[in-house]
Amino acid sequence: MVVPAVRRVEVGPGDRLVLASDGLGTGVDPDMLHELLGPPGEATAAEQAERLVSLALAGGASDNVTVVVLCRVASSPVAIAPGAHRRAARRPSVWR
Repeated sequence: MVVPAVRRVEVGPGDRLVLASDGLGTGVDPDMLHELLGPPGEATAAEQAERLVSLALAGGASDNVTVVVLCRVASSPVAIAPGAHRRAARRPSVWR
């Protein structure tokens, strides 16, 4: 049985999350990820994912390389029903 590691992270508009297989780590130095992703707006999330896969393969990745880049672009307003606990309300995020 596989037990996933789960943790919460705070993200705001413009923040990006990178989900990747271990193939990315064997081909791209983790310290370079921030630099390779570039500033927000420089490239789309799809272009960034493609760039990371290409760099990992060029860097000699010895395993499959799978990368997903998520960019949070906005929050939707949340209506809280009278009497509802504020922590129960969630702010839906818009990702691309």
